[in-house]
Amino acid sequence: MASAFVKTSADAHNFSQSLRSWEIMAKPFLSVIVPAYPATEQLPLTLIDIDRHLSQQEYSYEIVLVNGGAVQKFSELIKNLKLVESTNEDGYGALARQGMFIAKGNWRLLMDPRNIVSVEEFGNMLPYFSEDYEVLTGNENFLCFSETAAMQIFPLTKTSRWAFGYETLKIAQKLKYKIKKIRVAINDGVRPKFGFISFVNRLWEIAKINWRTRKLSKLT
Repeated sequence: MASAFVKTSADAHNFSQSLRSWEIMAKPFLSVIVPAYPATEQLPLTLIDIDRHLSQQEYSYEIVLVNGGAVQKFSELIKNLKLVESTNEDGYGALARQGMFIAKGNWRLLMDPRNIVSVEEFGNMLPYFSEDYEVLTGNENFLCFSETAAMQIFPLTKTSRWAFGYETLKIAQKLKYKIKKIRVAINDGVRPKFGFISFVNRLWEIAKINWRTRKLSKLT
């Protein structure tokens, strides 16, 4: 079918470029998933920072914002933003799962809406993609998964609260994924502070995760 429209080398080049552009839009290299939980005034600045940095890169990207109705008025300022409304308000993990399933990227980066770790740190992960790592972590608020890993790990998650990052890494470990821990800069000004009750609840969540995941094995 293409030969009916491609008559010169210039036409062929333009056709090739158009096809490549369509492929990029259909399948971005990177999806950045931002669950809008907890609600924070920092969210619009987080999205602008993500878009500003990624727009300077050579790879294609999309930003998937889950439950971000409050920033809809900013959507025209941010390229490749996909707004996903959710009726599920049961915490960060529930929104992260939904965003991960909707994302289309070959690589999927999960970020905290408060920009605890800047998207710039993703550049430190790139060199390890060629070394067969499929799960990379800066901390539990900054996690990157290959598409294959995301589609195997996230359906197995149950946690909706703040131990969600721990759960995804625990499942990845049980499924014998190659995991790379990298050093990242933390924005201490927005790092969450947990009280004693929150600390105890987190320990309880971790104990439940360890029990649930004890018999998992690699899916083949």
